[in-house]
Amino acid sequence: MSWRSVTEADVRSAINSAEDLSTRAKHLSGGQGDPLPDIIGQVTREVREAIRSHPDNRLSPGADEVPEGAIHHAVAIIRHRLLSRFDIQIGEARLMEYREATAYLKDVAAGKRAVENPDAGEAAPAPALFLAINPRQSRRLDG
Repeated sequence: MSWRSVTEADVRSAINSAEDLSTRAKHLSGGQGDPLPDIIGQVTREVREAIRSHPDNRLSPGADEVPEGAIHHAVAIIRHRLLSRFDIQIGEARLMEYREATAYLKDVAAGKRAVENPDAGEAAPAPALFLAINPRQSRRLDG
């Protein structure tokens, strides 16, 4: 895993076509610019601040980067803000993802959730487990 920027493609992959069309139509009809880049920046800063809040965590030097494992949560918050900005109905499943994402940020800030060290590169492989067999307790299966 690594740290990277949240992209518009990440957000678009989490929005269905009806939501996408509704948000585009509403911001274009209102003569507004696309709010998505600003919302991505705001949420990225919030995720980084939650990470910075716990002294055991370290931030990537890239000001717009978050851990790969936090992208899903950042996207849920971004999607919620985008849809609520334009008063688009948000279903229960989307609300649950938003609540889980905000709980994730609270857990990260409290140190209850581990955050990938940006200097670590690839995560170390989990050690292999070996089973010890006691020959006195084993029995033959064939007889």
